[in-house]
Amino acid sequence: MTGSAIPETHLKNLHKYKYSGVDNSLLSRYLLNPYWNKLVTFFPQYIAPNAITFSGLLIIIFNLATLLYYDGNFECSASNTCPPNWIYFTWAIGLFAYQSLDAIDGKQARRTGMAGPLGELFDHGCDALNTTLEVILSAAALNIGRGWWLILSQIATLANFYLSTWEEYHTGTLFLSVFSGPVEGIVIIVGLYALTGVYGPHIWSISLKSYLGVNIQINELFMGFAGVGLLANIYTAYSNVDKKRKSRQDYPQSLSPLWGLLPFVYQTFVNVLWVCGPSSISFNKGTYVTPLLVFLIQWGLQFSHLVGLIILGHVAKIDFPKYLPSMFLTLLVAVDSHLPAPFLHSTEMSARYTLYTITLVNGLIWAYFAWFTVSDICDYLGIKCFKVLKRDEEGRWVKPKSL
Repeated sequence: MTGSAIPETHLKNLHKYKYSGVDNSLLSRYLLNPYWNKLVTFFPQYIAPNAITFSGLLIIIFNLATLLYYDGNFECSASNTCPPNWIYFTWAIGLFAYQSLDAIDGKQARRTGMAGPLGELFDHGCDALNTTLEVILSAAALNIGRGWWLILSQIATLANFYLSTWEEYHTGTLFLSVFSGPVEGIVIIVGLYALTGVYGPHIWSISLKSYLGVNIQINELFMGFAGVGLLANIYTAYSNVDKKRKSRQDYPQSLSPLWGLLPFVYQTFVNVLWVCGPSSISFNKGTYVTPLLVFLIQWGLQFSHLVGLIILGHVAKIDFPKYLPSMFLTLLVAVDSHLPAPFLHSTEMSARYTLYTITLVNGLIWAYFAWFTVSDICDYLGIKCFKVLKRDEEGRWVKPKSL
């Protein structure tokens, strides 16, 4: 049965999908792309492209597990309970491996004839989940601790990803500029992990007052650099979308694409409202893991669902999503955290149960969306998510005898 996640009237649009991308990165053109072209040849053609994508995400989840084991409470900045230096090298290797696998999944899809809308949706879905995980890991490596820098880092990183997705929806093309997050941004973070492995995380807390004349730490300067990158991305994304919109015949009557930024603004607002509530425990120390990390993960699950809907809209020609039902649930919890006599945050234990319940609910909502969306696409197109198929003489997808 199809149509449980994708409207029946839009399934036929999956046949119209065609990937379009522009990569202006000099680093990928002259250095990384030749490496990726060679790397993909080591993968047998019976390995499905989505299996390559998913294996990269599992590597990052393993990296997160090592952080939770050694410093789940983010206390490195305030004590000496930091992960061993060698752990940061595994993060560098893991992230570089993720980038490599993320880059070759499309190449493997073209090698096996499996390129299509499912691959783009699956790839972007894994990237969306990885975004929050890397916010957590890079914040740990930068030694910024449990504080608002971590929240601001989450907002800036998710905003960059959302803008790129919003841009692709309205232009039909994935643009990677001369300096982009998926290429240069990841390489910088890989280098950050490696330097942390050599010198330790406390190096990023060194003040630059003697050099710059202002009392600012290296990690704070790095956050400022990320903020400048966000502003540049805002300008580039809007310019590309505006140019595309003006080229349309219905331009005078068309609704401004800027309305599509509101869902992200809503989602960010309700999560920030919750974390800054007087009864919120997000910045507290946990038994094993600080509630702040759980809070960021539930936020990341919400975000992954939202951008998943946008990418689904792109590949199936569905209207841009205006909101998520989970936003109203988060708003309810956020408002409760500000009440003089809160119900869901009456005690630290009840606040903890509320946080974990919301995380579970958002996880189930995301899993439902992911499962049924993938199932709909596979059922309609006659393909498998993790198996390589070939078309027979009648145009049906079948498992090739040669594999």
